[in-house]
Amino acid sequence: MSGKEIQVRENKTLVLNNVLLRKIGLKEKEDLSTTLERMNSYIKSKNWDTRGPLIIHDVIKDINLRDETALNMEAMFQLAQTPSSVTLPYIYVPSLRVENCLFARFAGRQSDVHYAHEKMSVYAYENDIALKTETYSVFLETRQEDVVMDIFILIDEENGNESI
Repeated sequence: MSGKEIQVRENKTLVLNNVLLRKIGLKEKEDLSTTLERMNSYIKSKNWDTRGPLIIHDVIKDINLRDETALNMEAMFQLAQTPSSVTLPYIYVPSLRVENCLFARFAGRQSDVHYAHEKMSVYAYENDIALKTETYSVFLETRQEDVVMDIFILIDEENGNESI
C-alpha cells in the first residue's frame, strides 16, 4: 500500500468557535491568495491571534432554470479571543456547529484533492446517503504543493439516495 488511502466516516461534526469569516466574491475567487493575505493583515492589525487553520466553506447553488450554478465561498479563521467589534466585509460568528457530515482526511498534492471528493461521492452512493452541495475544507497543513485537509460534506437528511 502506498499510504494514499482516504478513509470516509459518517455522522461527523465540525465545531468552530470565535469564527471570523469573509464572503469571497467572484473576482476574489480568481485571486484567493490575495484575499486571504488581506484577511490575515486585518487580523494582525487588530492584534488578534488565530487558533487553528484556514477553513473554506463552499456552497453550490442553482441560480436559474438553465442548470447554471453559482459557487458561494467563505474564508474562515478561528480567533483565540472574542473581538469587541468587526468591520465589513468581515463577519464574526461566536459559535458554529455543523452536524451530520460525511468526513474524509486527505493528504497529498493539492491538485489531487478531487479524489477525496470523488471517493466521498462514491461512498455516499454505495451507502444510499444523500449529500448537500455544501462543503467545509479545513486546511491542516500546506507545504508547497502538498496539503493535509479535513473535508466535511453535509448529509441531506430530507432527500433519499441522491448524492453529489
